[in-house]
Amino acid sequence: MARFQVYRNPRASRADIPFLLDVQSDLVETSSRVVIPLVRKDRYGKPYTRLNPEFTVLDVAVVASTADLAALASGELRGPVAELSEHHADIMSAIDFLLTGY
Repeated sequence: MARFQVYRNPRASRADIPFLLDVQSDLVETSSRVVIPLVRKDRYGKPYTRLNPEFTVLDVAVVASTADLAALASGELRGPVAELSEHHADIMSAIDFLLTGY
């Protein structure tokens, strides 16, 4: 598993949250991974610019619901469908804002 890979959401919430973004460091190997839910843009509401970066994954417009950061068992994440490392700065800025307010 690699940081900034996107996986299909294996849970029932996938109608609203089709994807999960892995944000855990590759140096930390545990039985779970920290993910940010990627919510369909048309179902999210008004995003905060810095906290909720927007992406397109498999032609689906999504918003990173950074405040809903969660851990998911590594075994639930199968077959990455996209990779968002080119958005590293925006993703890390959102996490930093969530944790520090800056």
